Amino acid sequence: MSSASTPESLPISIRITPFFARGFTWTIAFIAFIISAISVNSCNFVKEYHNNEDREYFGMYSETDSVGYCEPYSKDSTGVNSFLSASHVAGAAFAVIATIFGGLAILSLTCQIFVKLRNVVWYSTGYILISSFLFQSLSFLVLNSDRCKDSKTQCRIGRGGELSIVATILYFGTGFTIIKMSAPNNACIAFDVSSVMGPEKGDKPTDTKK
Repeated sequence: MSSASTPESLPISIRITPFFARGFTWTIAFIAFIISAISVNSCNFVKEYHNNEDREYFGMYSETDSVGYCEPYSKDSTGVNSFLSASHVAGAAFAVIATIFGGLAILSLTCQIFVKLRNVVWYSTGYILISSFLFQSLSFLVLNSDRCKDSKTQCRIGRGGELSIVATILYFGTGFTIIKMSAPNNACIAFDVSSVMGPEKGDKPTDTKK
């Protein structure tokens, strides 16, 4: 008596073209970069409540005035914002570094749309975006500033902070995708500089003699 045979499941393969790999990652990384830059320049990164009634907004490098417009923090005679706490300064610095790293990743991905570089460049771009994710996360140190430690003051995340959260998620998602995704074999536009940069590690030189 023969036992009933069950059909074997066939693996589903999805072909990722170089255009999709580079275009998709570039688009998400670019969106994260723009959102990150907006959050750094926002004067509404933190909502500051006084006695649960009066509400003010402040950001990394500016705050809202009495009318609601953004104005830079006032500086002393030495040109330093002496009233800003160390947590605020550190959070603002990390936010700027995250934006710079995001810009470097965009530059790398843009070059790789037109040029086939070594695979290490592709994966290094992913790690740069992961670094942007870490630095963007540290921007929330601004919530630990002296302005938020007053017993009569409560600080909550404003619109700029919400944008920073979105940028943090997109940076991580794009970086993780690039690291886990196989490097595209060729560029979207046929222009290979491997002859200039040298062969990939493990590649065998081709014999042109006949």
